[in-house]
Amino acid sequence: MPRLITCVALPPYLFYTVSHSFQRDQLLHMIYGSLIPFVSMLLTFALAYLLARLFRVKEARRGCSVPACRLPTPCTSACR
Repeated sequence: MPRLITCVALPPYLFYTVSHSFQRDQLLHMIYGSLIPFVSMLLTFALAYLLARLFRVKEARRGCSVPACRLPTPCTSACR
């Protein structure tokens, strides 16, 4: 049931909500405002990848070590 909700029901609901709640100018302003956080996440991910290679983290464990360098989330906390 959770998979049905996240894969089938949630995407159309989010699309409907965004398309009816925001005007074009508001969406563009929101996109420009989110550039710095996205660039920050990409730089942090790249740094984590380089550190994993530098410290020779095994390939099997890189999936946990690279995301662990970002902000803690339930997914990355499970890898620690």
